[in-house]
Order: sequence, then structure tokens, then C-alpha cells
Amino acid sequence: MLLLSSLPPIIVGIYAALRSKATFPKFILLALVTGPLLYGTVGSDHRFSRLLALVPLFAFLGGLGFSWLWGQRSAWLKLISAAIIVLMIVNYADFVKYYWYRYPSFIRPLLGDLSYYQNVARLKKEVDRTKFEPVIHKG
Repeated sequence: MLLLSSLPPIIVGIYAALRSKATFPKFILLALVTGPLLYGTVGSDHRFSRLLALVPLFAFLGGLGFSWLWGQRSAWLKLISAAIIVLMIVNYADFVKYYWYRYPSFIRPLLGDLSYYQNVARLKKEVDRTKFEPVIHKG
């Protein structure tokens, strides 16, 4: 999952990679295009989670795009870069607010309430009392 505010630097990064004389940015673009094709041909249920391996490619392109924007002499492009930074901070703050405050109430019914084990010492006493032994299934 990529933040929406990271889209403009990625698009500019694709532009900068195409205009670059170096071969490595073009290799990153080739990997970005062929990666989903290769991961999609696998007949597995987990093929979509393998796409997470492409996140560093997006990070490289986003960094390349931001570097290209910041390196331009135009004051407007530097202003756009600053606006992108502000948008990323706002987007991250919204994610943190959701993850710390709203998400626990959504996930608690699925995972159960762990308030029975108030602390680790109480958990250890319970494990010692019931003689809990971990089991490794070989099959």
C-alpha cells in the first residue's frame, strides 16, 4: 500500500528515470514493469503478497523524483516539493490516528480480548500451573 501523497514523486521519478543517461534507473523501471507480470503468473493464492517486494522500487523512484524536483532551479518546483512533504506528513498523521485509535476497536472482536493475561508474570504462572508444552507438528 502506497500513500497517495507519494504518487507525484513516483511519477516525476519515472520521468527522471526515462530522461537519465544512467542505466540503473532504467533497470528499476524494467523491474517495476516486469515484476507484476512475473508474480502474477504463479498459480498461488499468495501471489499478491509477493508484490510487496516491489515497494523498494517505488521508494527508489519516489526518491529519484523528489531529488529531481528539489534539484531544479525553479522556485515553483521547490514549492511543490515542500507541499509534497507537508502532504506526506498529514497523510502519515492520519494513518497513525487510524492505526492507534480506530483500528483496535475494529480488530478486537476478531482477535479476542487479551485482558485475561494482565502481565507476563501472571501468564508464566498459568503456563507453569497447566504444564503447557509447545508442540511442533511435522508433516
